[in-house]
Amino acid sequence: MTFCLPALSDSDAIHVRYEVYYLAELCESPNGIKAGPFGSSLKKEIYTKSGYRIYGQEQVIGGSFLIGDYYISKEMFEKDFKPYEVRPKDILLKTLEK
Repeated sequence: MTFCLPALSDSDAIHVRYEVYYLAELCESPNGIKAGPFGSSLKKEIYTKSGYRIYGQEQVIGGSFLIGDYYISKEMFEKDFKPYEVRPKDILLKTLEK
């Protein structure tokens, strides 16, 4: 499906075309959409000064992977967090809570 966004203002003559997909259509595997890990599994006591970087809602909301400096050990990553590894072309979302 393709749609065209309207101009941002009357003086804006640029229209941009976007392809629209369901997220599931962009996944490489049937298990491509994952939720978590959740805050309850990320206690501050497990953070280290270096290792595997943790990305969460502060990076998604702030729009930058440079925000924050939380890390976990290689052992912790391999044991508990490998399924949540962020890879090139991944899309990170923050869900809104009511």
